[in-house]
Amino acid sequence: MATKNMAKAQGKLCLVANSKVLAKTFSWKVLGVLTLFIVSYMLTGSPVASGTIALTYHLLNTVLYYLHEKAWEGHHPSVKAFLASLTSFILSTLLLVWLAFPTP
Repeated sequence: MATKNMAKAQGKLCLVANSKVLAKTFSWKVLGVLTLFIVSYMLTGSPVASGTIALTYHLLNTVLYYLHEKAWEGHHPSVKAFLASLTSFILSTLLLVWLAFPTP
């Protein structure tokens, strides 16, 4: 009985300790989706298209974030891994700029 109560108390303590992180995570996610909706609406002028884009991004990004976290779980990146991540970030950003602003 005492073990059950202790486990229950530890679970509550863990939830309280993580509540700030969870609140920040949810508020950041809402801010990101709203920003995407607003930018999409400014570009398309369509609330339906903007909502579809924002919803699709929200769902895909949530799943991909989970898979990304699982892939990195227990992994201690080296300088080489950091440089590879940084390089892929820079290249993907440059690709998006090139697609968004094509030269005539």
